[in-house]
Amino acid sequence: MGFDVYGVNPVSEKGEYFRNNVWWWRPLWMFVCGTCEDILTEKDVEAGHFNDGHKISKTKCSKIVKRLQELMDDGTVAEYAHKYEKDRKEQSEKSEKDEDKLLASYPFSRENVQEFIDFLSKSGGMKIW
Repeated sequence: MGFDVYGVNPVSEKGEYFRNNVWWWRPLWMFVCGTCEDILTEKDVEAGHFNDGHKISKTKCSKIVKRLQELMDDGTVAEYAHKYEKDRKEQSEKSEKDEDKLLASYPFSRENVQEFIDFLSKSGGMKIW
């Protein structure tokens, strides 16, 4: 299963389509929600966990891009990714619980955030499928 995100009114090919499988999407979306809580509504946050065509406006996407790019530029994303991956590895190695091992299967990277920024900046809004 994956999350296919389509640009509503893309201005270039880069803004037409973004895809993550469920393992990559969930940590990315949680990061976006946690850093853009003043931009996204509760409905946006919840709907981002499902691929049922929820639309997020061009205005909101522009604000998300600005916020995420600031966090990229000031090193916050790199620091978060490093800590996230370190914790994920430790959880996987130390835990005997299947639940913990499953959660440790969700990766996060700076590169994935940058790809999402690049998509959003050219998307003209997005629909999550």
